[in-house]
Amino acid sequence: MSTGPVDVSGKPVAKALADGIEVWCTHERLLPVEDLKASTYKLNRHSDVQIELLAREIWRRGWRKPLIVSSRSGRVIDGHARLVAAKSLGVGLVPVEFQHFASQMAEDLFHIPDILKRRYRRRPNLKVRRGSTKNCPICEFPFYVPPSASGKIYCSVICKTFASRRHPRFQYSCLECSRLFTAPLRPKSNNANHYCSLHCRNLAYRQLKEPKSRSWKGGLTAESTRDRGLWNYREWRRAVFHRDKYTCQHCGAHGVRLHAHHIQPFAKFPELRFDIPNGMTLCLPCHGLVHNRKFHR
Repeated sequence: MSTGPVDVSGKPVAKALADGIEVWCTHERLLPVEDLKASTYKLNRHSDVQIELLAREIWRRGWRKPLIVSSRSGRVIDGHARLVAAKSLGVGLVPVEFQHFASQMAEDLFHIPDILKRRYRRRPNLKVRRGSTKNCPICEFPFYVPPSASGKIYCSVICKTFASRRHPRFQYSCLECSRLFTAPLRPKSNNANHYCSLHCRNLAYRQLKEPKSRSWKGGLTAESTRDRGLWNYREWRRAVFHRDKYTCQHCGAHGVRLHAHHIQPFAKFPELRFDIPNGMTLCLPCHGLVHNRKFHR
């Protein structure tokens, strides 16, 4: 029993050739292009680029949809673009399926959906696009690339996924659990091919502050840097602002960015770092004049 589509004689048409093009769709017969006549009804307009893309798709993937011909008038009522594409390819035979209509009125009503789509079609964008056009390396179809995505390579997620499966895969050892796993080579990523799963990567990241981490250098953080990160320093700073009513003690500015200045230097007098009388509220310009430098924040 045949698993593919069959023609009128019952023979399978899967991998059947029509002038060198495979026919994969169900159809009733193969007719010459010269015997087919276009419908006299008002048809949709197709640009030369659309016809070229359709002809390229037919040549690469074969016939996936037959032409619909009226058995009453013998004219093509669906598939005019495929008919023009077949003529541009120089194809002699095309797959055809017949539709039966009781009257001419019934045949004309077949085009009503196309009329509605043409009537409610959005107006074309008249602005000149500033992007570029690229050819997808997978499906070889051109697609528009906006300036914000100039590095885009594939036309869709489907082509990108298909391309990732084509890359060679290598074997690596997980740095956390030492399990062997396979993954494609990703040289642009910093943490690529290091961990077998997201769970192992998270476990490794949690150990970055522990002595057994690869980044541990024995606790070389400066004492002044550690003191500025303590909760005591935050409480001292808040207390100084509250005492001075969030007002600069030099220029009287209020509602601006403020700094808590140490009257006795922070580095020379460590015993006075959290002493509230040793603090003073200053704005950024005034604090810069005291230290003879410019503060940005």
